[in-house]
Amino acid sequence: MVPATLALAPLVGLLLAGDVACRCGGAGDAQPVDDPSVPTAPEVAVQRLALAGDASARELEFSGLAWYKDQLVLIPQYPAGERGDAGGRLFVLPRDEVLARVDAPAAAREALRPRAISFETAALRERVSGFQGFEAVAFAGERAVFTIESWGASAVGHVVEGRVLSEPAGAGARATVTGIELELETLRELPTPAKIFNAGFEGVVYTPDGVLALYERNSASLNPNARATLIGPDGEARALSVPALEYRLTDATALDERGRFWVINYRFPGSEDGVSPVIDGLARAHGRGESHKRSTIVERLLELEYSAQGLTLTERAPIVLQLSGVSRNWEGVARLEGRGLLIVTDKFPETMLGYVPLGT
Repeated sequence: MVPATLALAPLVGLLLAGDVACRCGGAGDAQPVDDPSVPTAPEVAVQRLALAGDASARELEFSGLAWYKDQLVLIPQYPAGERGDAGGRLFVLPRDEVLARVDAPAAAREALRPRAISFETAALRERVSGFQGFEAVAFAGERAVFTIESWGASAVGHVVEGRVLSEPAGAGARATVTGIELELETLRELPTPAKIFNAGFEGVVYTPDGVLALYERNSASLNPNARATLIGPDGEARALSVPALEYRLTDATALDERGRFWVINYRFPGSEDGVSPVIDGLARAHGRGESHKRSTIVERLLELEYSAQGLTLTERAPIVLQLSGVSRNWEGVARLEGRGLLIVTDKFPETMLGYVPLGT
């Protein structure tokens, strides 16, 4: 079956007019770029929050994080396994359990054991040609929205919505989330702003004006017409401007009361970064970390601001993560209000949930 398509004729023309064809290989990596004129920025060490049970399995490839009320939802790229032959599931963690681990001394932190909830995807996989998994999730009330990556002859991504399923609770107790049910009639196809191999919409955010889908490649060299896609309540979509950013954008938090949100900005050495490694304008303006000077890995978090006219970088300096010596493919980020940010890897080097303290 062919997925339902937005009335996107104007947007398709706009996007395809600026398409950039790029299939970049991963045959090794260059040496770190040395420039003594670039200042040194402080780095923040990621505090690891150990996972136990089924959610600790590397093959899950977590690709997104988001809060549904007081439940942290972790989405695997392949909720039913890469072949689609396993029972579909997501994982949830109560906020109080996460806070208890964050507040405990590192040596005394017990492993978190996320609970599995149902997430059936078989019917959706049949509708998405070249299905390559889920990339991001966001929640608004009882609604959820997901982005999906696909590979095929055309450069497209997909969005689909669903509703949260839960069992009612008694007075004073929270409802128990049991699953998320996808609504296949909401499946929409989104043309990507550039034709870059293995690149799609890796962030999704609910805004006052609709659903914002964020493309992962926004560097001036690979995607000179970088833009995001805003899908309005009427189903119409339009392009929004995005700052030129080196490296991948791999997930986004929810908006705060000022319309600001954090994104992961990450470089995986030897991957399809093409022009990397470089010392970009952000590093030259704010500095790069001591561990980054000796590596071609880049791990940082950037704060953006949303408006109906486009996205801009805020005045806040990037949060530069202290590197661990091995590339950590951070794929999900969510706020931990009043504390900092939570981040999760896919399977490189393993499944890792981390906490990043956030200064005022």
